[in-house]
Amino acid sequence: MYASNEQRAADIAAGANAPAAELRTLVASSAQALWSDLDGLPVEAWSALVITAQGLTRHAVEVPWMRVREVYIHAVDLDTGTRFADLPPSFLAALLDDIAARRSAVGTSPALTLTATDTAGSWQVKGNGEATGIEAPLATLAQWLSGRPVDGLTGVLGAPAPPLPAWL
Repeated sequence: MYASNEQRAADIAAGANAPAAELRTLVASSAQALWSDLDGLPVEAWSALVITAQGLTRHAVEVPWMRVREVYIHAVDLDTGTRFADLPPSFLAALLDDIAARRSAVGTSPALTLTATDTAGSWQVKGNGEATGIEAPLATLAQWLSGRPVDGLTGVLGAPAPPLPAWL
């Protein structure tokens, strides 16, 4: 976690110009340090409350999920060949659960009914207006709901998928 939004922005800007080898080393060392710290947590610490960068209160038991989510999504964001379609379906379904719950809780998204055409998954996003139905492959739904662009995504009635506010 970052000490402030300013530190986060500065670290991202610095990383944007860092050589690939340096970034790989940073990811590997930070992962090792995190897992070492998590391995050392006493059982009672897993129920401790932590505050995320978005100001959300979460239990420490959610930290591994938040790390995996960050690593997978930003691996795609780096545009080095990894795509949402390359990510494990179980991760994508959990990601859709997470984002749909967050968007529903915030209430600033359009109301949505999402159906994965390649799995049995479906998600509801409570929001503004009448629900727009979106049917697409699981990876496409996760990509779009996480705020990443998807060319040509339409609702079930053929209209373009509605624009989404920021997720996090």
